[in-house]
Amino acid sequence: MRKDSNSGDGGNVTNTAYGSVGVQAGHVRDSTLHVSFTAPGAGGAGIADELAALREKLARERSAGRIDEDTHEAASAEIDIADKGIEEGTPESRKASVLALKRLRGLLGDLASLAAQVATLITAVKGLS
Repeated sequence: MRKDSNSGDGGNVTNTAYGSVGVQAGHVRDSTLHVSFTAPGAGGAGIADELAALREKLARERSAGRIDEDTHEAASAEIDIADKGIEEGTPESRKASVLALKRLRGLLGDLASLAAQVATLITAVKGLS
């Protein structure tokens, strides 16, 4: 974190973080703040794209040696299950996708940025109607 003292309001704060961040603020005075988020992507197609991107990131993590082969295989299998459920688009298949993503989040718990992305996908799949 770095403070920029060139500003007239006492300074700006710059913070770099990974994962989902709702609000970061240095000073808030006499204000009302409303925050709303939309699920990533546009419906099932957007979620399928997010799963494909996650699969690529997972492969990079494996290549870099940050996850072992067994974890990579198990995580890939969970992504396959989640992807199939999104493609089918039934309430039952979406439930299967959510369960697969929850298992995937557990497998990737040591990789915070990927686990955070999976958590976002879980929310998105739950939001499909």
